[in-house]
Order: sequence, then structure tokens, then C-alpha cells
Amino acid sequence: MTLKRLLFWLTIFSISMAYIESATVVYLQKLYYPEGFSYPLKPMVDLFYGEMGREVATIFMLLSVGVLAGRTGLQKFAWFLFCFGLWDIFYYIWLVVLKGWPTSLFTRDILFLIPVAWVGPVLAPVICSLGMMLLAGMILHLYHLGYKPYVKPVEWVIMLTGVFVIFVNFIWEYSSMIIANGYWVNFFNLLQHDPFLKEIANFVPDPFNWPVFIIGCLTTLSGMLMFYTRTRPTAG
Repeated sequence: MTLKRLLFWLTIFSISMAYIESATVVYLQKLYYPEGFSYPLKPMVDLFYGEMGREVATIFMLLSVGVLAGRTGLQKFAWFLFCFGLWDIFYYIWLVVLKGWPTSLFTRDILFLIPVAWVGPVLAPVICSLGMMLLAGMILHLYHLGYKPYVKPVEWVIMLTGVFVIFVNFIWEYSSMIIANGYWVNFFNLLQHDPFLKEIANFVPDPFNWPVFIIGCLTTLSGMLMFYTRTRPTAG
């Protein structure tokens, strides 16, 4: 299959999958937030593990198409990043179409549930998704030009350090609350721990830490640029 055909069908897959994900979230918000999504969170005790399973399944679906689309390990990774980024962006686009939400790029959302709730404004995951698609584009463009790209260990370390900073920033609020109140002792049974459920019912995260997020993004971007600028003029 040519690159254009592959790009076309993976785009269709990612956008279609985003619609399914968005529709599911619309149903969940109708059940738990009929007046509109807002903090504090309403514990979804009866559906929580099903939601975690759905998130894991989503990652595996995106990973699977990446593996099928690429020939080398780096190509497979690039297609996974492309599909993930496009899926995440269109997830919010479909939410706006279906529900008129979020009303702003700065509307706060629950981004993920593993290992704890990730929180942040919609703009943050959109920026991350654009970064994933940028790295995917760099890798695939180098292959298209006939280069044989590879990522040096130092470049992986720089990129992953930035990703780790972003990850910690997303989970900081709920992780801090769990650790500060000693709930970590019952981490694997939190949904059966009444004090934790009462805390969640009244917990409102602080405003998003944009400076830390920007540092993480710039760190990751620097590693990406190191990889791309090194590879293009030297690879054969």
C-alpha cells in the first residue's frame, strides 16, 4: 500500500474511532452529569473498572494499527503516534459536535484514569497530540526521503524526561491528595474506602500548572529536534 493510501485509511480509522469514544463519553455524562460536567467528581464506582478497561482497550487498538501499518519498529511507533494524536484531537471535535462541550480550550477535563485521574484543560492534551503527530511526521518524512532514522539513547532520555514531567503534572493533584491523606495504603481498594469516596465528592483540583507543562513540552520538543536535525543530514 502506498504512503498516501495508508495515511488516508489510518486517518479514517482514527476519526471514526474518535467518534465512538466521544459518543460513549456523551452517554456517561448523561448518566453522571446530567446538569453538565464539573468538579468535584462523582465517583463512578459501578462503572470505574469498565472505564479503565475501555481506556486500555483504546490504547491497544491504536497500537495494533500502528504495528500493522509500519515495517520497522520506529515506523510502527510513528503510525501509533499519528493515530493516537489524530484520535485525541477529533475526540474533542466530536464532543463539540455532539454535545457542545467543551465550550473552551481551557475547559478542564478528566483525561485518563490510570493510575489515578489525570486532570487538565482541553488545550493541554491537544498540544500533546499535536506533538505526537509532529514526531510521527518527522519519522515518516525521513523514511519517505530514503533515510534510515534511529533515535539515539540520549534523544530518548530527553524526550521521555519531558513526557514524564507532563505526566506528573497531569496526575499531580489527585496523587498529592491520595498521598497526603494516607489513602495510598488502600490504593488497590480505593473504591471501597469510604473516606476516599467522601474526599473525592468534595475535591476540586487547583488551577493547571502551565509553567511545568510548558517545561515538559519544550524538553520533549528539544529531543525531537535533536533527532530530526541529526538524522536528515547524516543518514543514508
